[in-house]
Amino acid sequence: MKTKIVFDVDEVIRDLGILIHKRFKIPKYLQGVWWDSYKGLNFYDWMAKDLSILVDAPTTEYYKTIKSFNNGSVIEFWSHQPKEWQANTIIWLGNHFGDNFKVRFLDREQKYEELKKQPNTLLVEDSPFFPSYKQIILLDKPYNTKCKSKIRIKTPKELKELLQRIN
Repeated sequence: MKTKIVFDVDEVIRDLGILIHKRFKIPKYLQGVWWDSYKGLNFYDWMAKDLSILVDAPTTEYYKTIKSFNNGSVIEFWSHQPKEWQANTIIWLGNHFGDNFKVRFLDREQKYEELKKQPNTLLVEDSPFFPSYKQIILLDKPYNTKCKSKIRIKTPKELKELLQRIN
């Protein structure tokens, strides 16, 4: 049976951290460390101040690799998004993938349960909070270095080579 690949959105293809840094002058050392606090506010608090970041955010270094992976066919995203983010996330995805995407808004536990139901599915992800990384292709980030993952990707080239081997 063919392996299905699905992708997370934030910090996998959309770089919210860089735009939050620019808009709110948050020190660079906090970039990408969403659960830290700065001036008493966490990542979600800063995002609530300007939800247009969700539409305006640039792509990550993995975007071109992931976009080329689908070869014009529908690419599937599983993303943990607060309800008030979802419309802007759909706009962002449409701006970058046209009509060639499907998005499911799933929290971390729901993603994990879906993976267990779909043993031939792999999720490209950056979150350090999964109980198991058996079906996760983990993009290496400063905040997930302690995760034990059998598939850890450090560059877009590594991801491209892995995706080509899988499919």
